[in-house]
Amino acid sequence: MAEPGHQGRALQCRPVQPIRLCPVRHRPVADDGRPADEMVHANPAVSRRAFDLLRGQKSWYQIGGGHFGLLYHPSALFAEASRVQADFLAGHPLAPGVA
Repeated sequence: MAEPGHQGRALQCRPVQPIRLCPVRHRPVADDGRPADEMVHANPAVSRRAFDLLRGQKSWYQIGGGHFGLLYHPSALFAEASRVQADFLAGHPLAPGVA
């Protein structure tokens, strides 16, 4: 299907590579590294590389439990992840008017 204004031509898009956006991101970021991520194609080295490319305030926290392990409430892992995230957010309030 053609996009409006393209006179019947199909819109051509290149594959998106989100890691290319990391150097231009300046918002505070907290990331939790999961060396045993059960998501297909998840790569902890790529996650860490993307994190390292981010500019601005950031925090990396190595945590176990894989990708879905943090979802189970109540659990010690959920409590640990929640505490780390809450501490980060408390220390990095958004500027007034920023959503």
